[in-house]
Amino acid sequence: MRRPVAYLGAVALLAAVYFVSGTLGFTIASVRGTAALVWAPSGIALVALLRLGYGLWPGVLVGAFLTHLLGTGHPASVAGAISVGNTSAALLGAFLMGRFSRTPNFLDSARGVLLFVGMVAPLGAALSALNGASALLLGGIATATDYGSTLFTWWLGDMLGALVWTPFLLAWTATGQTSWPRRRIIEGTALTLLLVLVSGVVFAGWFQMPVIHTQSPLTFLPVPFVLWAAYRFGLRGAGTASAITAAIAVFGTLGGGGPFVRETMQESLFLQQTFVSVIVVAALLLAAVTAERERAEGELQKAHDELDSRVRERTADLVMANGWLVKAFAERQRSEGTLREAERMVSIGTLATGIAHEINSPLGAILVSAESALAARGTADAERTLSSCLDEIVQQANRGGQIVRSILQFARREPTERWPNDLNRVIRTAMDMTRSEITKIGAVARLDLEEPLPQVQLNPFEIQQVLISVLQNCIDVGNAETRITVRSERTRSGARVTVEDNGPGLSEQERRRIFDRFYTTRRREGGRGLGLSIAHALVTQHDGEISVDSELGLGTRVTIDLPA
Repeated sequence: MRRPVAYLGAVALLAAVYFVSGTLGFTIASVRGTAALVWAPSGIALVALLRLGYGLWPGVLVGAFLTHLLGTGHPASVAGAISVGNTSAALLGAFLMGRFSRTPNFLDSARGVLLFVGMVAPLGAALSALNGASALLLGGIATATDYGSTLFTWWLGDMLGALVWTPFLLAWTATGQTSWPRRRIIEGTALTLLLVLVSGVVFAGWFQMPVIHTQSPLTFLPVPFVLWAAYRFGLRGAGTASAITAAIAVFGTLGGGGPFVRETMQESLFLQQTFVSVIVVAALLLAAVTAERERAEGELQKAHDELDSRVRERTADLVMANGWLVKAFAERQRSEGTLREAERMVSIGTLATGIAHEINSPLGAILVSAESALAARGTADAERTLSSCLDEIVQQANRGGQIVRSILQFARREPTERWPNDLNRVIRTAMDMTRSEITKIGAVARLDLEEPLPQVQLNPFEIQQVLISVLQNCIDVGNAETRITVRSERTRSGARVTVEDNGPGLSEQERRRIFDRFYTTRRREGGRGLGLSIAHALVTQHDGEISVDSELGLGTRVTIDLPA
């Protein structure tokens, strides 16, 4: 809420400024004292309402009324009608600028300049001109013949006054503008002096220079200086340079100098104002585009600074996290070293248990044979039984030695000696070595061997060990209902052995891991997961393949392919 005294003072000041500038406009150039070709009040009124608010409209109304009443001698009714039009034009322009402009300084964007040049200035001037020319016609001051020229002159004077003086006043009344450094002030001062000098020479004929015609390129000599001001000093530079150029051009044309002088003053000022308006529009657009670029650069720099700040913060966080990770990694290495040592000890224990498990089978057979020999002493059949038991003991002892050698070779990854062998003979030997255990659980085993098979390059003791390990797995999960079948057959590349039973079978997960070292499905029963792992390694060393097909409840089939 404005204070009454301050408000009335602002209204009175605006009315006085309007009256003085309007009277000066009529004094400089008018069409039969009715319409001025240079009308600065249109720009002054528009800026006053934009900066100080619509509430100052009475100052425009009073200033316009006094200007047309005292400055031109129009009747009070005509002056009142014209002042209403002038006030309405200023209010319309201020409304349009406030409604469609997106920045507080209105003209510091290309959109705002185009809005001002293409809509605000022409429409406001049209409203004022239409109202004023009609008031003069209805008041009997202008004739119908003069109506068109009066309307056009009025519109042109109001529009060019708005184009020239609105940017100048908006620029120098804007708040929050940064101060210029000393070098920029020196540059601006030098630019102003050069612009004044060049404009005076071109438009006013200073220093008795030859008259420059409109067709001469020298007419455009002030343009680079105006554009320089717009580019380097923004809206303030564009508005000030345009105002200086317009003022010197007007007074130079009124004095009969410059390139715009024609037979009538109205024609001369029309050419001059049109030329100046083109310069003003170009300068305003350049200043707006430059301001937009600077704002974009400022926003980009701000975003860059924010990003840089965030990067520094994240970098600090990462440095801290990296330090923590280094410590955690060192701790993990220590823990892994301890864990590896523990696993090594477990592996050694498991390996020892597995070896004992593998050796236990021939040792058990040796023990049974020895007990049978002892029991046969003193019997009629003692000699034959003793010979059979000794043969079994020797055979199982050799088997035990071969198991030890195989385990050592497996651990060292040493190649073994191979020579041509009858695979069916190796199969029968392995079956004989496990038959007593098969019989012990009540299972039935049978052979289905293709005769003859091609000679296969193999180590018979190692392949026996493979077959015994497979058969032993059938025995371990078998019972009196178990049926075991061992088949052999010729293949394109050599021979194949298949061991099949009708036992409980394996799940898919168990089947995929069946050859993993230390993996067993019978850990509670003492299984150590070495038998099939060693078997897989031995078959691989023979350039062969071993695979398992199994389903839960449907039994298991182990296939061994060996090259000839």
